[in-house]
Amino acid sequence: MMNCLSVCSDEISVKMGEELKLDVLLSNTKKVVHQNKISTEWTEVWKRRAGVRSDQLTVRDGNLTINALTVTDAGTYRVLDFDDEILITVTVTVFSLLILARDSQQ
Repeated sequence: MMNCLSVCSDEISVKMGEELKLDVLLSNTKKVVHQNKISTEWTEVWKRRAGVRSDQLTVRDGNLTINALTVTDAGTYRVLDFDDEILITVTVTVFSLLILARDSQQ
C-alpha cells in the first residue's frame, strides 16, 4: 500500500491477460474512475455501496482486482474521496510479449 501525505501517484506495467491488484479501497474512498488511452471520458469502475461495474473486476481485502487485463484497461485510474478530491492516481500500461518480441527483432 502506498503511504502518502497528499495525493499518491504510481505507474504500473502489466502483461496482457494477467490480473492487476490495486490497493485503493481506503476507508475514505467514494469511487474509482478510469480513463483509457483513447478516451477523454472518465468511467466509474467502482463505487461504495454499488460495488464493481464490470464482471472483469472483483473486490477483496481492500483491493480492486482487474482480471485478465486487456488493452482497454490501460490508462489512468483515479481514486476519489467523498468530496470528489483525488486520493490516488495510478497509470497502467498493458503490454504483450508478442509486441516485445517483435520490437526486439527490429
